[in-house]
Amino acid sequence: AAVGEWLGVMAAVAWTVTYLFNPALIASNPLKDVLGYNNVCVAWDAPPAQYVVAPLSVPFSYIGLRYAWTDATRTMLLWGQASWARNVFSISGDVAYALVMMAFPLIFAMTPDKDALGHTSIFFAFIVCRVYAVATNFVENSDRVATVGWIYLAIYVLLSVSGIINVVIAFHNYDQAKAAGDPHPEPNVPFGVTVSAAFDWTWIFMSLLSAKFLPRPDIYYVSHHVTVADVVPVGQPAVLGAVKDA
Repeated sequence: AAVGEWLGVMAAVAWTVTYLFNPALIASNPLKDVLGYNNVCVAWDAPPAQYVVAPLSVPFSYIGLRYAWTDATRTMLLWGQASWARNVFSISGDVAYALVMMAFPLIFAMTPDKDALGHTSIFFAFIVCRVYAVATNFVENSDRVATVGWIYLAIYVLLSVSGIINVVIAFHNYDQAKAAGDPHPEPNVPFGVTVSAAFDWTWIFMSLLSAKFLPRPDIYYVSHHVTVADVVPVGQPAVLGAVKDA
């Protein structure tokens, strides 16, 4: 949930800085050339917003990694209470989420002016892994999910899958037009510019609201107690006793 909220913070900061100091980027940029509209990434794709938001991606990645670690730990503690398939589904979601959160800052290195599709693909990977992680949370705690929660998940998945397919086709159409000799192709997005923009921004809005719909799992505490040998010879390193988890 915190990842979605921090994503909103990053977007708000990026758009504010870009609007104030680089408004020309909003009017014209490589992604808008292909899609016909500005998605959330546009504002942090160039200086000065890029220099402000890139450091903010560090806590963004940390929050995601922390979630993946704690969720995987909870799954391991409850391993015997669920099926093998459900446990593997949950752990794989946490691993995928952790990997994509570590890779996310690359979005500021691979900018659209160098490789628009490569830049967008990093965000695609984030979308897929985030939806995967959210879905595992719903499956793990399915007995606590209200009907509105399942509706939220269905819409979230639908927007994610259809949005990615829509943008990939738009890039393909743009590249084909360029290859055919058109130096400035018009955006050719399957869902149309208006609907596509609505899908993209609705996905961001739903990410911000994920905390409202995620089921509340049981909370487990892990404590660690480390003992040191009573007698430690002079000049010798201390010998640690067994670590006890409760």
